[in-house]
Amino acid sequence: MLLKDTKVYAVLEKFDKYEQNRCRKYVQSPYFNVDKNIMNLYDVIIKDVNKKSIKELSKLAVWKKIFSNKTYDDARFRKYFSDLLKLITGYLTQQSYEADQLYSASHLIKAAEKKGIDTLYQSSIRNARNLSNKVQSLSAHYFFHQYKIEDFIFEVSDYESNRDVKPNYEQIMVNLDYFFLAEKLRLYAGMLSRQRMSAYKYDVYFIDEVMDYVSKNLKTVTSNVEIWYRICLTYIEVENTENYNSLKTLLEAHAEEFTKEESYHKHMELINYCIKRVRLGNDSFVLEMFDLYKMMISNKVIYIDDLLSAALFKNIISVSTRLKEFKWAENFIEANKQYLPEDQKENMVTFNLAMLAYQQKKHSKVIELLREVEYSDISLSLQSKTILLMTYYDTDEYDPLEFLLESFRVYLNRHKEIPQHRKDYFKNLIKFTKKLTKIIPGDKTAVAKIKQEIEATEGFRVKWLEEKIAELE
Repeated sequence: MLLKDTKVYAVLEKFDKYEQNRCRKYVQSPYFNVDKNIMNLYDVIIKDVNKKSIKELSKLAVWKKIFSNKTYDDARFRKYFSDLLKLITGYLTQQSYEADQLYSASHLIKAAEKKGIDTLYQSSIRNARNLSNKVQSLSAHYFFHQYKIEDFIFEVSDYESNRDVKPNYEQIMVNLDYFFLAEKLRLYAGMLSRQRMSAYKYDVYFIDEVMDYVSKNLKTVTSNVEIWYRICLTYIEVENTENYNSLKTLLEAHAEEFTKEESYHKHMELINYCIKRVRLGNDSFVLEMFDLYKMMISNKVIYIDDLLSAALFKNIISVSTRLKEFKWAENFIEANKQYLPEDQKENMVTFNLAMLAYQQKKHSKVIELLREVEYSDISLSLQSKTILLMTYYDTDEYDPLEFLLESFRVYLNRHKEIPQHRKDYFKNLIKFTKKLTKIIPGDKTAVAKIKQEIEATEGFRVKWLEEKIAELE
């Protein structure tokens, strides 16, 4: 077995130099580890990770670097790897714990009380509440920790002995309610979104009661609860733009209350609504989307941990090219390809250059970029085949088009995980494209017939088909 095949290696190669050094101090600490051999194993692995050598070390070679004169013992060596992995995961847990100050502060309250350290207990309560007042993000996460802080205070307060002191029941329940409402609606919004893209079905308790309660108490619930409520309504009442406009206003008014990541996810819900409206035939939302994207780019909301989602990258190019903003799209690809996940970078740049080339009517470049590519991502593969289909038709390449249409049909049938409504969409695209190839330009009867068939096909609208039919007229 090679060193690179181990779980420890897979974790450590994701660490930057700063994290490597921090983790080394953790592994080196006698509080966590007293075995120098584990420390040596860590150093050997880190050295190999940083060297990025073509020659891959075997576990036997690693053993010899640590124990030059001892016979290889597989059971013992596996134990070293297991113990090192526990230390590394312990380091990651510790970093996460330290990063969440409210979480740390709330647990210190309980620890101080348990040990009977009254002065530390009182100061830990003050510290927890001071931290709460400084937190800008009023997400569900914030209210959860507020709930835990108040709950810990309740647990350690002797209200039974002091009947004159009012227990903090109200503070506990208010924070719990705001946490519950926001999380319930956030998860419900995610479920509604997923149901549009897949065949999944969910059973959800109390959601009607939650939606009804929030609708009647919009003036008293937190901004985060109202935002998630509006997001849910953008899925339920697609035709009602009032929810979209209210959501947009809320996000602008409460921008400082959310972290960059929270802001990203909430703005993406605005984008998702625009996409739904475009699919329903309202093209004015294409420009609305473009303006939202430019605003997110300007505010650097599109980047999470210095990474740009491949799906978002693609959508931004799609919208900009649809608006004929070709130079803007070229500049965006060049400036932002470095932020794409490494394992998706090549495919995403290739696909988006092909999409841009198609809009610029550089058909030979489209074919060159896409003909030999088979994407593992189903959504990307479907869109790639669609662009290639349109290109072959536009350039009268009927033989490769016929072959592509058949292979496209087989692909749809083979992939059972594609939701039925998506399959129906692409099968209709294949069917009507085939029919287009058989129509003689100027044959008004045939053109009228296919137009009638497309209009009668529920939920199916393809602007490209409409343009091709208009050309045949």
